Amino acid sequence: MTTHEVEVIFGITKQTLIYYEKEGLVVCQRDANNYRNYSSKDLDTLKMVLLLRSMEISIDEIKLIMNSELSIRYVLERKQEYIEQLQIELKDIDEKIKAYIQRHKVEVIFDNSINHEYEGLLINQNEFCFNEVKINCNDIMQIDLSMCSSKGVMVRHISF
Repeated sequence: MTTHEVEVIFGITKQTLIYYEKEGLVVCQRDANNYRNYSSKDLDTLKMVLLLRSMEISIDEIKLIMNSELSIRYVLERKQEYIEQLQIELKDIDEKIKAYIQRHKVEVIFDNSINHEYEGLLINQNEFCFNEVKINCNDIMQIDLSMCSSKGVMVRHISF
């Protein structure tokens, strides 16, 4: 089979075939005109290389597999462990992103006319409620409280 036929059948470029040949992964015969001619065995080898590459197996690992220095099972089990670890890390990142997005900044309006209480702010056992927003006390990282005089001058700033 010619290089062009292999390109069409496998959906790869000539450069990929040449690269695999340079790396020693696929070794094909040459005809009288020095054109590459791929045998059915070469095509089987190429199928295996492409399958392993589709699973993100490195060229170096494929070489070791081809030379019987590593088993496919061993490499795939290590890849699976890597993916599982990566999934754990990605889940952790995702949870941090979600937690950050869910944070609320709530501005509380001080109402002087009603016993100096914060308008709309309710504090239940384990949550703060402000209008429609409910925040679990365990989700609160910081509370900043500023108090101002009637002239608008800040008299105290407290962080919890």
